[in-house]
Parts: sequence; C-alpha cells; structure tokens
Amino acid sequence: QMCIRDRLKAICEVARSSQKEFWHSFILQTLDFLFLVISNETCQKAGLDALKVLIVEQTACLLPHMESLIKSIAHCFNLPRKAWESINDLCKTLTVKFSPQMIVPILIKNIAREEEPQEFIRCLSAIIKSSKANDVSPKEIVNALHKVI
Repeated sequence: QMCIRDRLKAICEVARSSQKEFWHSFILQTLDFLFLVISNETCQKAGLDALKVLIVEQTACLLPHMESLIKSIAHCFNLPRKAWESINDLCKTLTVKFSPQMIVPILIKNIAREEEPQEFIRCLSAIIKSSKANDVSPKEIVNALHKVI
C-alpha cells in the first residue's frame, strides 16, 4: 500500500511522461483522489501541487471535465485560509492553461445557482487577479462576463 505522498509523486511523474490516451481513462478517478487528498489537512499542499502538475501537463485531457474541475477548485476556498495561497496559485495556473472565457462563465453560472456562493466569488476574484498577473486584458474578462449576462 503506497502512502499518500508516494501516490501524489507517482501521479506527477505519470502526468509528466504519459500520453493523453492513458489519461483519458484515469483522469476522473485521479481528480477524485486529488480532491479527497486536498480536503484532508495533512497532505493539502502536496495535493494542490499535484493537481497543478496535472493541469500543466495534461491540459487536453482536462478540457472535457472543465466544469467539474473548476467547481471543485472553487470549493477549495471552503478550506482554512492558510490553504488559500496555494489555491490562488492554482487559479493562476488555470488562467495560463485555459482562457478566462472558458473559466469565468462556469464560475458566474455557479454564483447564480448556489445559495451561498462565497467560494465561487473568491475563485472568480482569484481568476481576475491572476489574469492581470498573466497579462490577460480586462477586456477578455469583461467579454467572458458579457457572454454569461
């Protein structure tokens, strides 16, 4: 039985070296595992780091699962504040790998749907801040917002 940290290391190594055909079969199970790890305080940072590697290395495999990925990342803002720096870093990676036009509508839709949308609002805020840091023009964000409104 591998310990959690070893499994996270293995996920990162496989993400860096495997073909997308492999990941299409395992991406959902891997995301479920990572979000389970992230919800547990002992390995939170390592889980967030592994998720970041997966986003960077297997972007194409994640495209069909964007909605659930973004919702899960937004729910991470329910974690204690000390995890937020890593989550903000993850949001930065998201805006580099996927356009705000893809991310913002999902967040807005969920802000409108949820009874208590705080974590989606925090995630949207992180995406907007990281978009500035990644030289995404405010116009792109506004266009993404207009598509939803």
